[in-house]
Amino acid sequence: MYLIRLLCCLLVAWTIAAIGYNSFKATSAAVPAPTFFVPKPSLLDAIALGKAFRSESGITSLIDRRTGNQRPFEPPPELSWDLVSVSPWCDEDGKPEAVARWASRLTDGRDEPFCGLGLLKLPEATVVARVATDVLPTGRACFVPGQAGEILFPAGDGQLYRCTVSGNAPGEEGAREAKALAGGSDGPPALRPLAWNCPVPASGNVLLTDPAWSSEPRLRHLVLVGLSSRKTRGRKPFFETPKLWWLELDDQGDTIRRAGRLTHAACAESAIDMTAERFPTVVVGRDGRLGLVYLIQRDRTSRIELRWARLEVDAKTGVPSLSPSENLDHPLAQGIRLAPLVVSTDGRSVFAANGSGKLVQFTIPEAG
Repeated sequence: MYLIRLLCCLLVAWTIAAIGYNSFKATSAAVPAPTFFVPKPSLLDAIALGKAFRSESGITSLIDRRTGNQRPFEPPPELSWDLVSVSPWCDEDGKPEAVARWASRLTDGRDEPFCGLGLLKLPEATVVARVATDVLPTGRACFVPGQAGEILFPAGDGQLYRCTVSGNAPGEEGAREAKALAGGSDGPPALRPLAWNCPVPASGNVLLTDPAWSSEPRLRHLVLVGLSSRKTRGRKPFFETPKLWWLELDDQGDTIRRAGRLTHAACAESAIDMTAERFPTVVVGRDGRLGLVYLIQRDRTSRIELRWARLEVDAKTGVPSLSPSENLDHPLAQGIRLAPLVVSTDGRSVFAANGSGKLVQFTIPEAG
């Protein structure tokens, strides 16, 4: 009898182990390799297409990051929507979310909020929440890794702001907007500018844009941005075209504790560099190696180029850098529209808008 019980226990144990192993295999196979660090990766992203050549505004399309198939982004017509950014992950129901800038179409002089940011469910573009802002969002927001409803966006005053955009219960939207404008809230402030806890470049006169905050664990404290520094030509001050920089944030993601130039300067520090570097987008290959795609324009009359470089992070210092041998010599493409880029789920290609406003796909070298 003892032997029979022992055999039964062993049989049950082996059965449970086999079920657990197969379940683990199935779960692992369901997660795409480049997004293994995102529990429920979103397969959609947004890109501005249309006829405009030099602006990121335009007709927004949703892109399937596996196939490149497009579908229109069609939010409710009561408001004007642009600067759409899709979350890297899905919500609890498996639906992707997006944040976009909204602006009121009201023209009758009523004293109501004019603009702000809204959270939408995709692919239907259903508005879940809206937050009015007393600063104008001037670029696409990025999502804060690991914090649902938290975004980072650039504003017209040149700063980056943390913002809480989450679902509201029915009837709360108007109160939420009023509190955001007044600076009040039931919880953390709706808008929180990133604070500098290190020397600010250019004696404190900078403008920040194009924030990119990857969910890749090796980059969890790093935000990549376009940084414009204040210069003087004769007696006339002006802001230089943006260059790619990295910002290292504290554990809370509210304070900049270190910063540095990501790309290599094309001329002496004292000279006026007209090269513009925009829309840094992290690439993770199947082998786990990091890369970066971004846009570059040498001057206002030059064609916009799509570039790729290997992205490396120093294991001791945590400082990121681009491989200099692959950085500037050979663009992936020319004649690209100045608009955000979309990387495929496998990290092997990048989608961009060309000069005619059409979606084009380019292979990323050695992307895994």
